[in-house]
Amino acid sequence: MLCQGMHDRENFDRPAVIIEPDKMRQLVERDVTKLVQRQIPFRMHTSYNWAY
Repeated sequence: MLCQGMHDRENFDRPAVIIEPDKMRQLVERDVTKLVQRQIPFRMHTSYNWAY
């Protein structure tokens, strides 16, 4: 199972879960590795901090 905390956060009824950048990278690398090893196609959507 992929990390529960990584799913899309479009439920505005609850506060967003804030994950530290280092922890986020660790979780993404772990989960993407699982998908690649099993040859499961996936699409990765990313957001960028556009603060000026």
